[in-house]
This record gives sequence, structure tokens and C-alpha cells, in this order.
Amino acid sequence: MNKLWNASRFVFMNMEEAPDGLPDKAQPELPDRWILSRLKETIRKVDRLLEHYRFNDAAKEIYEFTWSAFCDWYIELIKGRLYGKDPAKKAAALGTAVFVLRNILKLLHPFAPFITEEIWQSLKNADEPDIMIAEWPSPAALPHDGLALKEMELLMRCTTAIRTIRAEMKVPPSRKADVLIRGGSAEERTLLEDLRQELTALAGIANLDIRGKAEKPQPSSSAVVGGLEIDVLLAGLIDIAKERERLKKEILAYEGRIRSGESKLNNPDFVRRAPEDVVKHERNKLRNYQESLQLLQDNLQKLGNG
Repeated sequence: MNKLWNASRFVFMNMEEAPDGLPDKAQPELPDRWILSRLKETIRKVDRLLEHYRFNDAAKEIYEFTWSAFCDWYIELIKGRLYGKDPAKKAAALGTAVFVLRNILKLLHPFAPFITEEIWQSLKNADEPDIMIAEWPSPAALPHDGLALKEMELLMRCTTAIRTIRAEMKVPPSRKADVLIRGGSAEERTLLEDLRQELTALAGIANLDIRGKAEKPQPSSSAVVGGLEIDVLLAGLIDIAKERERLKKEILAYEGRIRSGESKLNNPDFVRRAPEDVVKHERNKLRNYQESLQLLQDNLQKLGNG
């Protein structure tokens, strides 16, 4: 409830009047397309769960969408536009935020009637009824943008990888790091270039370098996101000896996963009886583990024995 209240206050601070619907955006930006697609998915799931009286699962879906997708990601992603000087971009971001917040309140009202009604009174138009008799959200008019979901997934995974490294290395939030992203496909690198401002702000980056091919900088801590290698330069940021220990633990963990995967795939009964797609999935997972292990071993070697 605190999370929802604070997100609502943030929207109110940037809002002159409550839009009565989703704004007409000729060129919606990636975060807008993504959050609307996620909202459509959430409404569908909640409707299905309520029809089967699975109230706890429905509440969980609303909770995860509100806390993670809307508050943690979308609100952070639109701050640049809300604080920027382009009125059209600000209107698109704010209009989408208000639209999504209104739908969240409707979905959440049966579970948390008092706080949702309180916030609704500040959002509703003069001719709208109280939230308890307002129209239930419908997914029919909302878009499903598969590309936006895929592209946002890449941005979120890269951001999370950098944040994880920073957290593990205990880098203070006020200290920004230099980051190198290398490898991957040309499409992935182009997307990250387009989202440079968002990634820089979300991950606490001072300087971001994106290249197709490059040597791993030393010393640095690395993470793997798909085909991309993300290097956070460590000079002046962390204790190198601790980074060596972290890599050794990661290597041990991946070695255990590989042994488990190999044992399963070397079992004739499993390969013969399991569905083909399950066997294929296990083989792909093992291949990914092996590639990640090799990268971790390379990174440890480049840090030196110490």
C-alpha cells in the first residue's frame, strides 16, 4: 500500500488534470508500449483467476504488476520525459501512467477498497462514479506488443545484471561506474544504443561503451545476458580479491549445474521417455551453462591469481 500510495503521489505531482483516457500517441515509446502490453496480460490473468475463485493468485498477479512492472520499472523509466522539456513526450508518459494507475486501482479495489477509493477520488473525472461501481477493466482495447515485451526484457535484464554486480561488490549508489557491453547481435546493440539514456540512469552508469568486439577490460566484473557480455570496470570501485572469490563461487555453482544436466542427458531412460521438447530444452540449458562457465573461467584468469 505504501508503494502504491507513493507512486500515486508521484503521478499527482506531475499532473495538472486527470486525463479521461489513454492519450493518442502517434509514436509511443518503448516503455509505454511495454506497460500497456503488460497491463493487458495482467487483466486477462486476473479475470481468469477470479472466474475460478483463485483470489490469492489474482491478488498476487495484481501485486507483482503494481510493485514491479509499474512502480519499479515504468515510473523510473518515464522520469526523464516527465522532467524533460518536450511537452509531447511528457504528455504521452503522464497520460499512460495515469491510464495504467486508474486500471490498477480498479483491479485492486476488491482487495483493498479504502486506499483505492481514496486515490480514485483524486483521479476520477467529475462525471465518473465512485470506484466501487466503476466499469471493470477490459483487455480488449489494449494492445499486445510482443516486440516491446522482448525489447524491454533485454533492457531489464541488462539493468538487473549491472545492479547485481554493484550490489555484490557493495558499490555505493552515489558512485557511478564505467560499463562496457560487448558481443551480442547487431539488433541487440542497436536497441541498447537507443536506450542508452534509460540504461545509464537505471544502472548508475557514468560512461557506457557498446561494441561488437572488444577485449575484456581489467580489472572488471562481468555478467552474461544472452549473447552479451557486460563488464563493470572495477578500478577504484571494489576489492579485487573479493571479486576473485565471487567468481570462484560462481564457477563451482555452474560446475554443479553442468554435472546435473549431463547426468540427466546421459540417462537413456530420460532421453527415451521424455518429450522431445523437454530433451531439447535440457540440452539448450546445458549448452548455456557450459558457455557461461567458460566465460567465468576466462574472467577469473584475467583477474590473475592474486
